[in-house]
Formats: sequence, structure tokens, C-alpha cells
Amino acid sequence: MPNTIRSMPQLFNTSVTMQIKPLKTEFDYQEALVRLEQIFDALPDTPDGDELEILGILVDHYEESRFPV
Repeated sequence: MPNTIRSMPQLFNTSVTMQIKPLKTEFDYQEALVRLEQIFDALPDTPDGDELEILGILVDHYEESRFPV
């Protein structure tokens, strides 16, 4: 019986490191906005596209908690 863990294709590209972290300060928020602008046109299902999606969620959460309507 083959070792299923070793025979599985690599699921994660370890050469790509996303610097995703919670947005706790105004500085973190501003950094995220700059990065969002840099990767705004990223294609879905790419490393930048995934980063864009996650950063968008983090920014949205930060804005909702800091600037309620």
C-alpha cells in the first residue's frame, strides 16, 4: 500500500509567502490598503488573487469594527 501522504501532489506552493496578519492598528490598516492597491488586478485562484481576497476580508472587518455605520 503506497504512502498516501508522500504520493499526494504538493498542495501548497512554499515559495510564495503571504504576509497576512490581523489588522490591529491604523498602521496595519494603511499597510493593507497599500498592498490591496498593488494587487488589485490579481487574477482569481492565483497566489496574489488569494492574498487579495483575504486582505479584502481583513480590511472589511477592520472598517466595520472601527467605522460603524
